[in-house]
Amino acid sequence: MKKKTILTLLISILSFTNLIIANDIKHLIPKDTQLIDYCKGDLNKDGYDDIVVVYEEKDKSKIEIDSSLNDTLNTNNRILLICVFNKSKGDYEKFRVINNLIPQRISRNMADPFAGIQIKKGILSLGAYYWYSSGSWYMTNKEYKFRFQNNEFYLIGIESESTHRGTMESESISVNFSTRKMLVTNYSSPEYDENDEEIIEKKETWYSFKLNELHKITSIDIGNIQVLDKYL
Repeated sequence: MKKKTILTLLISILSFTNLIIANDIKHLIPKDTQLIDYCKGDLNKDGYDDIVVVYEEKDKSKIEIDSSLNDTLNTNNRILLICVFNKSKGDYEKFRVINNLIPQRISRNMADPFAGIQIKKGILSLGAYYWYSSGSWYMTNKEYKFRFQNNEFYLIGIESESTHRGTMESESISVNFSTRKMLVTNYSSPEYDENDEEIIEKKETWYSFKLNELHKITSIDIGNIQVLDKYL
């Protein structure tokens, strides 16, 4: 009983803390918008936490409710807001507002592709997840990594894992834009031996590619970044 009480108290404190943080962030986003996600961390290595926010517009004309399917399709635009901490002002100030970066659900046969944001060791990561109930057998997880340098955020890496739901064949792609290297790992459909042990063949291939300059966060199109013959 004591452990349960402590756990309940911790959950309550965490929920209250998150509510305070969320309310504190709301003044950074425009009115009549909805907070979707946020994260905190030092992006510009000045020793102070910065804030990255994802929010969504609330245009009712872009919200379609299908009561027969118990499904709501919301195609409102999602915006990524990067705020840096200004020590002299003691508050956050807007650094970048990006309107076309965050993936969104645009059809009823797909899951919501936005899989969150996080800051780890000064790197901003954006997650995307693609799953379709029809039109594609593949399910794909992607992570886009951005680093602050030369007063801008640049795409420095992409991690992608795609699996065919029918054959269970999969492909893993790791791209390092700083070194201009890409590792593609292919996994075969699983097979089983006489002892019912799973056997999966693995093939790794390294590629080098040319790139004149790193992609700015303001100029990329999620899902359509070309690296050799791959579109990420």
